[in-house]
Formats: sequence, C-alpha cells, structure tokens
Amino acid sequence: MSEKALAALSKVIDPELRRPITELGMVGKLTEANSSITAEITSRLFKD
Repeated sequence: MSEKALAALSKVIDPELRRPITELGMVGKLTEANSSITAEITSRLFKD
C-alpha cells in the first residue's frame, strides 16, 4: 500500500520549486491504519 501512497504523492508538485515533493525528500514517515494512510510531510529551505 505504501507504494501506492508514494505514487500518489509523486503527483504533488511544490509550487515554488515545480518538482514533486517525493523528489525533494519532503515525504517522511507513512503510517497505515485501517483503510487510511497518514503521510508526514516536511518542509525544507533551499538556497539559490
């Protein structure tokens, strides 16, 4: 199931960097319970 969650999260694009949050290392812990999945999303600051 976590593979499906990561596939879905790969479609979430950071609006400023215009890249998937999965490529930016912003997806942390995935927790599966019953029929739902909780994703820990972290924010990162990037320098130009």
